[in-house]
Amino acid sequence: MSRQGIEIDQSEDYDQAKDCVDEHASGDDTENRIPLSRRRSLGLASLRSVLDRKPLASNLPTVPANGNCQKPHAFRKVDATEYTVDMTEAEWLTCTDPIRMVKAARARMRHRKLRLFAVACCHRIEDLLPDPRSRMAIAAAEQHADGAITEMQLREARVAAGAAHSDSFDRLGKVGACFEWAAEFAADRVAFKAAESASWMTHTARKIGEPTPADYTFQADIIRDIFGNPFHPVSVDPSCLPRDVTALALTIYDERAFDRMPELADALEREGCANVDVLEHCRGPGPHVRGCWVVDMLLRRG
Repeated sequence: MSRQGIEIDQSEDYDQAKDCVDEHASGDDTENRIPLSRRRSLGLASLRSVLDRKPLASNLPTVPANGNCQKPHAFRKVDATEYTVDMTEAEWLTCTDPIRMVKAARARMRHRKLRLFAVACCHRIEDLLPDPRSRMAIAAAEQHADGAITEMQLREARVAAGAAHSDSFDRLGKVGACFEWAAEFAADRVAFKAAESASWMTHTARKIGEPTPADYTFQADIIRDIFGNPFHPVSVDPSCLPRDVTALALTIYDERAFDRMPELADALEREGCANVDVLEHCRGPGPHVRGCWVVDMLLRRG
């Protein structure tokens, strides 16, 4: 595949290109991300074109899953054979290192979901944030993930949260101010950076040895709730489902009514859904957060 006469190997360049574009967006130095001669020949626009050609889970070819739904073509298993992540399925299902999971499947993760992971981490420690500027940054990050506010509004929220972090740093020191730092980074322009930083900072308690509500085990479960099992992705055509099913999914999302997930499973089952992954996820113990892969699938949110 070529662009302006330049041969581009997708498999070779993709990971480097993604890093380069992300770092450029954050204003960081991109040197050594891609060889100098390569950067000069491709340019940032061409690097983004490399990313655009990388298929994501929602764009992969789908094949019908026998017996998954009485209505033809409603639920489909996605053939992800050529798009495996950098760990085994057994490792993914048992891993308690959320940052490793994010890095392993980074090429398949949409920016919205990465942002919502950062927000979910921060929600766990939100009651421990006395400064409203920190809490407002978390809310802004969530609104930005769903397109409700602009980049400029997100930046303003981050600047305010940064001031709150500075005040907390002066009082409590570096470790003591990690929660405020997490809120600031949740509103970072680069979604991957937001996810990675918020994960680490919410895992760090204000005092060494104290427990934190957002420990890595919880965060790993959140990763699986948001991104599902990348080795067995599922897609659905919501137009094959009655409006009350998608309305229930929207209510769960808008009102954070995740205690109604078993109700959603019952509604899907009545419509002929027999997909074990979908039903077990809805009826499982959770945790569930905004970005849950089943709810997002029903609402067509990537």
